[in-house]
Amino acid sequence: AICAVVFERRCRAGLLIRNVGCTGKGCKALAKGPGCLSSLDLGSNPTPLSLLGDLIKATGPRLRELSLPQMAPHLSRSTSKEPVVQALTGVLAGGRAPLRALNLASNDVQDATLRALA
Repeated sequence: AICAVVFERRCRAGLLIRNVGCTGKGCKALAKGPGCLSSLDLGSNPTPLSLLGDLIKATGPRLRELSLPQMAPHLSRSTSKEPVVQALTGVLAGGRAPLRALNLASNDVQDATLRALA
């Protein structure tokens, strides 16, 4: 199923791009977009980890909800999840508005990754 919805209100946009095959080129284009997203859902996409990390960093300080369910094909096969962990840690770190929701459902997330995010 393809679903892409953008809600715009005072530069608070929510973007749902689930199961649309968003790969390298799509992530690069999204990362160059406006940094005013308040919610981003990229679940069930074959997104390369390095680009996913860059995309999370580029979302801007208004990001409140991040949903990455069923990214398991890449997350579980990868030997290094560092780009994503670093990006998520940056989103959760001080200096940014707080992330209110993080969805990592149906992923092979190891304890070490969760400790890094805590």
